[in-house]
Order: sequence, then structure tokens, then C-alpha cells
Amino acid sequence: MTTATLPLTRFCRGPSLAAATVTYDATLAEMLDGILNDDEQRSMHEMVRRLLAETTQRSHS
Repeated sequence: MTTATLPLTRFCRGPSLAAATVTYDATLAEMLDGILNDDEQRSMHEMVRRLLAETTQRSHS
């Protein structure tokens, strides 16, 4: 994996937040490429995905 990707846009509401998320994803990916190896990036991606899913689920309860 050469670039970390965090598909957060499915958790966003509205075009402004979605656009900001894309910018955030790109910036974060650039930083992580220099710090984390591929396995670490995948692990972090999974952890963030689970946290966002849990947060989204709680907000709809």
C-alpha cells in the first residue's frame, strides 16, 4: 500500500464536509506514508473505520 486511504466520506453530511474529508484524507495519507509501514497503515485504517462506525451507530440510537 503506497497511500493510506480512509474512506470517511460515507460518514459525512453535506458537500463541504465531504470536501474537507477528502483534503484531510490526502494530508493524513501523505504523513502516514512516511511513518507507518503497509501493515501499520492497514491496522490504523481498520481501527479508525471501527471507531467511526461505532460513533455513527451511537448517534443514531
